[in-house]
Formats: sequence, C-alpha cells, structure tokens
Amino acid sequence: MAFNRATAPIYAKGTMDVWCFNPSTGDLDYYSNKIQTNQFTTSVNMGAINAGVGNPVVINLPDTSQVNLTLTAADLSLEARALSTGGKLGYNGIIPVMESITASGTALQVTGIPTTAYGMDKPYAYVDKDGTAYEVDPDTGLISGFTAVDKQSYCVRYFSNAASAKELTLSTVFAPAVEVVYMRIPCYSAQGSTANQGSKCGDLYVWVPRMQFSGNAATDGSQTAAATTDISGSALSYDAAVTSGVCEESAMTALAYMVYMPLGGSTVSVEGLAIVGGEITVSASGTVQTPVKYVINGVLVQPDYSDLTYTITNTTYATVDANGLISGASAGSTEITVDLADPALSVVANLTVTA
Repeated sequence: MAFNRATAPIYAKGTMDVWCFNPSTGDLDYYSNKIQTNQFTTSVNMGAINAGVGNPVVINLPDTSQVNLTLTAADLSLEARALSTGGKLGYNGIIPVMESITASGTALQVTGIPTTAYGMDKPYAYVDKDGTAYEVDPDTGLISGFTAVDKQSYCVRYFSNAASAKELTLSTVFAPAVEVVYMRIPCYSAQGSTANQGSKCGDLYVWVPRMQFSGNAATDGSQTAAATTDISGSALSYDAAVTSGVCEESAMTALAYMVYMPLGGSTVSVEGLAIVGGEITVSASGTVQTPVKYVINGVLVQPDYSDLTYTITNTTYATVDANGLISGASAGSTEITVDLADPALSVVANLTVTA
C-alpha cells in the first residue's frame, strides 16, 4: 500500500478504557475507564551478521520480539489483582468488629459470630485498650479469661466473616491470568496551525489476543498518593489459524493488532466502488454474489454488502436481494447498479445471464 501524502495526520493521547475477556468463554473479566498511565511498548533483539572485508554488518536478524503493556488504573480493583496474580476472589471475608458490650455479672458475650482471623490459631477478642488476646467461643460468643464488672460497658474488638466482604487470596505461587485485552485511545486531528488546535477524529484500538498479567498486586498506602491498580502484562504468541481450527501453514503468529477507526462510520474513508472482473455472469438457474469492493487509498476492501443498494435494469433476466445476491431468471443481458449512500458513490456493471 503506497503512502498517500494527502492523508491528514492524527494525534493520539490518553486511554479511554481497557477491556479484559476470558479467551475460553468470552466473558468480560475486567473493565476500567479510569486508566491514568498507558504505555504500549515493543522491542526486538537485532542480531548483527558480520562478514567481508573489514567485517561490516551485512544484515541484522531480528529475534525475541516482545510487546509489553504498562497500564495503571486510578481506582482500586481486587478483580484486576485476582487476574494479575491468579488469586482466588470470593466473598465472606474476615473483618474486624467493634462493639460496646455491657457485662452481665462477670461475663462478656459478643453478639456476632467470632471467627479465627487470618494467621491466628483461634478466635480472639480484645477488651478496651488491653492488648491481651482472650479466647472467644465461636458458638456462644462468650469471652473466657476476662473478669468483667457487672453492668459496666466495655469496648470489645474481635473478628467475624461478613457476607459482603470481598476477599482476595494470594497463594504462594502466582499464576497470572492470560486474557484477551483491548484498549481504546482517542485520536485527534489538527484543525489549525498547531496540533493542540484539534478535535476528536477517531479511536485507536490496540488488541492483544493473549496477554499474561505481570503479577503485580501492590497497593500504595501513602498519605499523599491514592492507591492505584496495576494491570500491566506481556503479549504471548497467538496463532489465529490454529485457534479457529483452520488447517493453514503460517510463518508468523500474532502478538498484537492496532486498528485505527475514524469517526463517521465504517464507510467514511471509501473513495470509490469497483466490480471485480468488470462484468458479472450468472446462469438462469443460478446465483452469484455481486463482486463489489470498496476502493480506499487504491486498495480493494471487502464491504458489508448490506451497506449498499442494488438495482437491476431489467428484472426479466435477473433479480437481486438486499445483500447483493443475484438470482438468474432467463437468458439475456442487462446492467446492475450498486450505490453507497455515505459518501454518495455508484458503479454500474454489465450483467449476463446464460441459458
């Protein structure tokens, strides 16, 4: 494809959103439109081959191609951390509970259901500011080892499972998830003498068919910086033909796809219509798809046939449906006109129906 010097330059800045899909089920596992840092980087090792007088470089052979994404979301997400580490995400997490309890005699009894906190051996309770751990019965809620004063109120702290508490378990061995990831970056065009005098002209979609997360579940506890979520990862080799079950020999697999879509719809860049072969032939009892193509920057592009309208001059010889499928009726010659509404384009071709 030759470069068209009339093509207007575009400028990309900022990440709108990131989507992560399960490659097996297609389910959406994570989404964020709060991305604040986005770096899509590529690298390759160029191995020099030296030969000849003076041993100059005669060619550089590439190897170890990599695609890496560094993405940071401004919000806090346990779902993203679960993907990044392969951790188990669920509910009924353990939380601290504080309640004021009035003693009945010398006994203290909590109203909730005590549980053993993470890393502890037994359910414990702590009374007022005393750091002594008192065992608490998970069935009755009675605190043992502490002698209370009748009718006196105490501030008791213990631990309990809460149905709505979301819990992420990080195992001793991380197994970062592999997902289908795409992100959308807004693009702008220059309307004036400088690039900042621009307006939205389209979107850049970056697809990574198989991205493995980095395993970073870190959380910033700074008093001056908000905690963020790291959803970075690296692209893995993806063979679309093998995945779809197609028997096809391919020299290279894919790491990523970059797609620029201008505003204005899927046909906004179409410059013309062309009939492949120049004319169409169909038998009186047969059918044939109208071989129309879009012309974009000198390249023939497959259209969505439903975006076009089709008209046959003499329907005695043939008819055509809304998707451009021609059905022969009787032997003869006529013409077919194909029209695109936006932009307004048209092409006419001879149509011959054989007996």
